[in-house]
Amino acid sequence: MRIKRLLLIVCLSSQCALATPEHIYLSRHMEKQPTGQDPQLTRCGQAQAAALAKLLQQYRLTGVYHTPYQRTRQTAQALAVSEDMLHSYNPADLSAFSQKLLQQQGTLVVIGHSNTTPALASLISKQQVAALDEQHYGRVYHLSRHNDSWQLKTLELPTPDECALTNAAQQH
Repeated sequence: MRIKRLLLIVCLSSQCALATPEHIYLSRHMEKQPTGQDPQLTRCGQAQAAALAKLLQQYRLTGVYHTPYQRTRQTAQALAVSEDMLHSYNPADLSAFSQKLLQQQGTLVVIGHSNTTPALASLISKQQVAALDEQHYGRVYHLSRHNDSWQLKTLELPTPDECALTNAAQQH
């Protein structure tokens, strides 16, 4: 009986040591209001967040991470099935955060900023990732595990109708 218990403990602890996510999706928050210290999403940004949720609906998300700002939390809330799936992280320490992510399991989503999202993609994938323009919304980095490395793919969300209408109104 003691040997079985010991084997169970060893097996469980080795599984914990080997825990790693299957997929990690990284995205910048969606379009924000142009002013304010901690702006919310625009109507277009809300539609973009819904488009991201639609893109990821095929996955059973195990965690959705966001920075402690309204725009990232609002983007993350569009993806989360429940509030307990949402987790705030400190964007100032991406190295520690990347290590924390790599200890998780399942499919994770991280909502960050134009400067932190490419940096986090680079940290995890060990590849150069180009910076995002401050006005660029809708790029999604998909990291998937292959053997001992991470494969990085870049996706672009389609432009929601609400954004096309907003952009047309701004040009006139």
